[in-house]
Amino acid sequence: MSEIDRVDPRPFEAVHEFQGTLTQGEIVLSDQHFVVTHSTRQPSLIRGRILGDESRNVLYRLSALMNQPGIYGSLWSKDTERGGPIYESNKVFVRSSGGRLWPEEYGGRMKGVIAELEIEELTSTYEREHGENERRISFALAGPRDFWPLGWLRSQSDTGEVGFEHGPPSVEIPNPTRAKLQFAPHYVFSSISFDDGRELGIEDYYHSIIVKTDLPPTEIPDDEFQCQAIKIVDDLLLVASVAARYWIDWFSFHFSASSKLVDHVRSRRESFVESVGHRNTLVDRGKAFDFLTIAVQALREHRDSGFDLYLPLITVMTANTSELPEQRFLFYFMALEQLKDMYAQKKGLVRTVGSKSEGKCFIRDVNLYLDKRLADHPALTLVKEKTVELDRPPLWYVLEKLLLEYDVEWKDLYPPNTEKPTFIGVRNKLVHSAESVEPAQLYFDTERLRVVLERLLLKLLGWQDAYGAASSMEAERLAYGS
Repeated sequence: MSEIDRVDPRPFEAVHEFQGTLTQGEIVLSDQHFVVTHSTRQPSLIRGRILGDESRNVLYRLSALMNQPGIYGSLWSKDTERGGPIYESNKVFVRSSGGRLWPEEYGGRMKGVIAELEIEELTSTYEREHGENERRISFALAGPRDFWPLGWLRSQSDTGEVGFEHGPPSVEIPNPTRAKLQFAPHYVFSSISFDDGRELGIEDYYHSIIVKTDLPPTEIPDDEFQCQAIKIVDDLLLVASVAARYWIDWFSFHFSASSKLVDHVRSRRESFVESVGHRNTLVDRGKAFDFLTIAVQALREHRDSGFDLYLPLITVMTANTSELPEQRFLFYFMALEQLKDMYAQKKGLVRTVGSKSEGKCFIRDVNLYLDKRLADHPALTLVKEKTVELDRPPLWYVLEKLLLEYDVEWKDLYPPNTEKPTFIGVRNKLVHSAESVEPAQLYFDTERLRVVLERLLLKLLGWQDAYGAASSMEAERLAYGS
């Protein structure tokens, strides 16, 4: 291999080198030399290269492959007799090709990088015999490490397994695979090479979730167990992100069974913080595992009943990580409106298209509400007629019902005798007009909106302790803010 082809791994970087096939549409490139790299300790992009001494014909075929329908191509490695890993991916994007021009006297061949690849997911499978009977998947986590209340004695093997004095903590989540979930830190090792030939060993760790089952493959096949484990962990990390107020997600998993070992890595572009601080979390970290056990169950029960919290939860997480004040406010309000719309649909407050009878009850309720609350305002007539025409209740009418049903307080965030939250008016200005909002008002109403939304989400997730959303002191400060 020439100097241009040689790959020097960085610390904590895995390098996979193999011969394989790349295909997209009708184009197939066989017997190509692939080099794929990614981080072993944190989320990263999975980068790939095709290397070699190839003819112009291959470059032309590569150009034709890039013009095939669809976004992704597929790759798989050549099967070897030595029992090495089989690499495969169905999400390969050819980012660029080495279509360089060179004089005819140089010949019809070139050396170097033929193509640059971006790989969304990469799976490597090792066949084996006589492994352990227990099947397990270990998910590598990214996000704030200090959210997890893990304490352990320093005792780990060369593979990264950590020994505990009292055993790793676990959560009980009912699931079809009867799987058990445990949390544990996992150590990774690497080295740094110096010009004088010396090497320095280095190490780091990430938190992991280990999913185990003792059910045999005849009862639950490997693929189904992996699918169920991913669903459980995805739900768990979603509610964990809400509790930490920062994204927590997995970037790889390792599956082990008696017949094979599987490593799966996915490319991640997001930025994850490593520390969040105890006071910045929505749920006290000492109660994190209790919260996760309750919240995942509530999340699944709502989903089964048609009240899926997934979209509002990821919307509020997007708001938490937004930097622009207006953007943060609008994402919070979007999450609240998503909850309001689902609630209105569930309670029959919105008429289903095609039914003449549905919606009459809510129209009657809206008229009574408008007559009672706003009858002294002449401009109400137009609003009332428009509401009946659209068969849609006003925003605050539904929100007030939603907050009352789940016993979510909002009045403690405002001065006495406030009839409805002022963040509704801020939303109307930002969405329906070109009016600007004073920075102080935007700040206070964004915080009030966040508190109301977090209190509601905690109640929906079955958690009654809403102190993390706002302490009594914080609520008082907001009540006397502008």
